[in-house]
Amino acid sequence: ADAACTSVATTDVSVTLAASGSPSSWSQNPVTIPASSSSGVVVNLTHTTAETVTLSASSTPAATNSLVCSPSCDLPFAESGYLLTLANHQACTVPTFTIKAVKLSDTGVSCAPAYTGDQSLDFVFNYANPTSGTKVPRLAETNMAAATVSQNRTITFDNTGTADLNFQYDDAGQIRIDVSDAGSAGLSAASVTTVVKPAKLIVASPDANAD
Repeated sequence: ADAACTSVATTDVSVTLAASGSPSSWSQNPVTIPASSSSGVVVNLTHTTAETVTLSASSTPAATNSLVCSPSCDLPFAESGYLLTLANHQACTVPTFTIKAVKLSDTGVSCAPAYTGDQSLDFVFNYANPTSGTKVPRLAETNMAAATVSQNRTITFDNTGTADLNFQYDDAGQIRIDVSDAGSAGLSAASVTTVVKPAKLIVASPDANAD
């Protein structure tokens, strides 16, 4: 409702979405953002042509200021790449980090495995929030390299082009992991960000009668 985005609109807002380039498919369009909604609406976009599309939007009532895209209004689509899944989780647990190597299928409307078996991948992790830390995540029971440092790993993909790896971070914070192709397949790089919450909070008192 204001330029600083500190308050939300108190009336329903109808938003019409658009993307340049070849035809795209939206899970819903236009989209109604309910009155006083601070969470907004999640919309899925399907695009099956390898190109960069530019997103745009218009609304009723109209916005006073211009559209803001984060991080960019330009959204690249590749014929092949990695799909990464790492859920938010609790510190000192071992969730599954899933990597899928996919490409556009022969039908041109769905994903198919890009490759199977052993493949060479490069991994880089970063402290996203806070931007520094002392702990190093473990991937498949092995420590990752220091933050911002690339580490090469041989990863085994099954017949669906999927690899499931154990992930462990014994601290709290937001971690980003980038994955890129270290071989000759030429798959587009990808990244995933996960939030690791504290396992527990401990409160102590030095008072003699603390109990």
